[in-house]
Amino acid sequence: MNDHSGAGLFDRGIHIADGIVRRPKGYWSVSVYDLLQWLGSAGFGLSPVPAGLDERFEYLQFIDGADQGWPLLPFIQSLDGARAAGTFVRKLESTLAAYVPTESARWQLPTTPHVQGPIQHGDVGPWNLLWDSERGEICGIIDWDLAGPAPAGYDSGILAWFMVPVMNDDRAYQRGFGTPIDREERLRAYCDGYGISCGEMLGRVIAAQNELRNRILSASEDDPPTYAALKKIDFTERFRGDIEFALDWKNRGFGRDAE
Repeated sequence: MNDHSGAGLFDRGIHIADGIVRRPKGYWSVSVYDLLQWLGSAGFGLSPVPAGLDERFEYLQFIDGADQGWPLLPFIQSLDGARAAGTFVRKLESTLAAYVPTESARWQLPTTPHVQGPIQHGDVGPWNLLWDSERGEICGIIDWDLAGPAPAGYDSGILAWFMVPVMNDDRAYQRGFGTPIDREERLRAYCDGYGISCGEMLGRVIAAQNELRNRILSASEDDPPTYAALKKIDFTERFRGDIEFALDWKNRGFGRDAE
């Protein structure tokens, strides 16, 4: 059996053996498990297949694919990669829009402010996507712990933020990009894959950045665990410049000029 800390802020005690991923169970796991079962029945085909749930752990079938790497895989940094990401997240959001959770569903979200909207993955970045670089496509999306209701377009806004990327060169390099980056062409490619205007997508990025900021600041000292951990390291300060970058980019009229 192989132990994996998993990407993120802390060791999540992930074990992989014989094609099965074992993850510690949280109060949100039953709801996420139901969501993953529904995605399988809906024919989504890119989410983990549930393989069991007990008092301590959840079990999922392993998905084979390349992770983002550092620096980011060349395919991710290409225009084709940006376009593929837009196409993928459109499929993700349109599929999830049809899901109706049970009344008793519990998600890893702050209790205030009350979050409303369609169910979304909640953490769609290159780090949670698996890539088939030879075929030029995304072959899986993992780590559904932050799934739950969110404003419409939250997932596509988050992914654009980190795939374009909507941040300055220093931050982009820290995230694994080489420089210089043709952000305008990458945003056009991403939006072409999704099928909406660049201006609308920049609006989604800004809305997603503010939603994430609100979630982190609304967390208590230890709950929800992921947002509480982000609050402890003052993560909102780390991406404050990204919000300023996005607002400046949109205010300079790129969203109108790049349609």
